Amino acid sequence: MRKAGIFILLFTKTFFVQAQQPLAPVINWQQRLGGSSDEAWESVCIAGDGSIVVCGYTSSINGDAGEGKGGTDAWVARFSVFGELIWKKRYGGTKLDFANSIARGEGGGFIVAGVSYSDDGDLSGNHGYSDAWLLKLNDLGEKEWSYLYGGECFEEAVAVQRAAGGGYVVAGGSCSDENQYQWEHRGLYDGWVFHVDGGGRMLWQHNFGGSGNDYIYHLDEGNAGEWILAGVTNSNDGDIEINYGNSDAWLVSVSKEGILQWSRTYGGEGNDRFLSVHRSLNGNMFASGYFQKGVDFDGWVLKAGMGGDVLKQAFYGGGGPDYLVGSAITGDGGGIFCGSTQSAFEGFSVSGSNGDAWFIKIDNNLDVQWQFVDGGEDPDAYVAVSVSENNRVYLAGYTESSGVGLPDAHGMQDSWLVSMTADILNEVREFEQKQMFNIFPNPVKSSGVIYLTLQNGEILTDAWILSSSGVVLKRYNNVSNGLGISLAGFSSGQYWLRIRDGRGRTFTRSFQVFN
Repeated sequence: MRKAGIFILLFTKTFFVQAQQPLAPVINWQQRLGGSSDEAWESVCIAGDGSIVVCGYTSSINGDAGEGKGGTDAWVARFSVFGELIWKKRYGGTKLDFANSIARGEGGGFIVAGVSYSDDGDLSGNHGYSDAWLLKLNDLGEKEWSYLYGGECFEEAVAVQRAAGGGYVVAGGSCSDENQYQWEHRGLYDGWVFHVDGGGRMLWQHNFGGSGNDYIYHLDEGNAGEWILAGVTNSNDGDIEINYGNSDAWLVSVSKEGILQWSRTYGGEGNDRFLSVHRSLNGNMFASGYFQKGVDFDGWVLKAGMGGDVLKQAFYGGGGPDYLVGSAITGDGGGIFCGSTQSAFEGFSVSGSNGDAWFIKIDNNLDVQWQFVDGGEDPDAYVAVSVSENNRVYLAGYTESSGVGLPDAHGMQDSWLVSMTADILNEVREFEQKQMFNIFPNPVKSSGVIYLTLQNGEILTDAWILSSSGVVLKRYNNVSNGLGISLAGFSSGQYWLRIRDGRGRTFTRSFQVFN
């Protein structure tokens, strides 16, 4: 007797499907690069052609890292949308050099911000122990210019963005009493922001904080050209009106000329900080980082109004330390936040005691829509995220683990880039290039079989079955047309079927199972 089944065909006509809620992401590809020592990606951006560019550092002199310039070098790589390596290059001198942030550059290419201790190689004119470093690259990764900024002490550029009015705005920290541009030093470390033109020439700079340690980790531009800065402070004077604990999360708003508009602190009795900030579509802002609760930490997202007033805040995590490091705003008014976790969540278990890579999707109300955990027995983390126009999510960070689901290890710690497909927008979606697959019969009995068949010569490569909430229940890799997937053991309810073809396109449909 023939069993009932679901038969899937690909037709050439337009079809629309209403997603009831965003689906959890699935991995398209992942790339792991490194040598025998340590590597990590610290930032990721999407180029105009859709390719992915990452920056970070390498301490290796072999393997993927190649020949070194010094102790640790800045490292930049570019990948195609299919994960193919286009180029990778390292930059620096004979001392320590790190790339912390990357963005698309004026006139093409990319701008990289970081810190350098060197005064040779790609660097010249070091002013102290370490200087903030800006490096302009063309589309092939070739150096166009490289400049150092700083004084007699330690400076670092942690974040860079193109300014709408031209040039680049850079944020970080400084402990110098003066530099080549002469500024008033306020405390131990100051939060520091400066603006350069498209050629790297300083236009203005300002430092903020009090008599303690103050640092800026991220920035974003507002609709009127103002800038919102996010970081940490343990000061209780100067630009800091109140301190709640050992260190507080800190938001600063400055005009397009860098003039202070307001400064606000947030937190409790412990050590709290913001590591990322973004303006939302309606002008509010999402700041994220971590909040100390007892001896542990929770991931923390705070939604603030134009003047920094708290509109809402939420904490994420479980019983172990959890940190949110990078973020990206999505078109539905919510955002994606990434970091590391030592907690267990529904549908996921922590692989080791040292932390797994973690990211969550939240809506505009700060409610979790889905979350994803990946990694192995050793430390793993996503530290930066970028989202493409077609809802591809790119996560950059590092992994020390080996095992199932991870690419082969190279050394102590490797750089790690992951591409995922995620239904970020809870809205009507049109299948790509007017192609779709139909499910028949639908609903189907739990004893049925799903037959995956694509027409028009398309090649089927992967398939997933997901729960109604988007949790991946089964994954089938390297599959072929005509594969039958048994539904035995599935309880009655709604499920999602997602497939990917040989060109990397994904298609998703819902189906009902009954007993």
